[in-house]
Amino acid sequence: MFFLSREKPPTREPLARLVALAGVQNPRMDSRVEGLLTGTWAGLACECSVAEREDYRLLWISFGQGLFRDRISPRPDDELLESEPGLQLVHAFRDTCDALAADTGMLLTHNWQATDEWLAEQEWAVAGLFSLHLRSLGIGLLYLNSERVQAQSSQPRLDAHDQLPAQRGRLYFSGRGRDRWL
Repeated sequence: MFFLSREKPPTREPLARLVALAGVQNPRMDSRVEGLLTGTWAGLACECSVAEREDYRLLWISFGQGLFRDRISPRPDDELLESEPGLQLVHAFRDTCDALAADTGMLLTHNWQATDEWLAEQEWAVAGLFSLHLRSLGIGLLYLNSERVQAQSSQPRLDAHDQLPAQRGRLYFSGRGRDRWL
């Protein structure tokens, strides 16, 4: 899920162009569902769509939870981020956030989070720069653009989670080590 500000140029692009910027390969319109594209992202079969909000255009790139779990398995014995089996997915997510100039990106690892209702409840935090709130929600992998990174204060418990830099922001895992995605 990518929150794209309506004030930035990539937001005005049609869905096909957005998914191309996001790195989706072999995108094609789904003839059964209007406004749905299918393709491959980070090596995973995916579905892509756009939801219009007042302040944001939300780009959904969704894939099956089983595919995700297969990608991050087996869990490494050590806690080093370099040993993470899902590192290709992490890099694809980071690169997509940077390419789209997203305000916030969320790689949701819990099914209950992947609903329109749950995301609508979080939109105030994205728009209001309440980054610590977003980081406390248990989002598997969260991207915050530079403005949102700078707007947050230090929080020792959350700062201990695994993090990675991005070109235009920072990535925050939900946890640390073997449990970084949970």
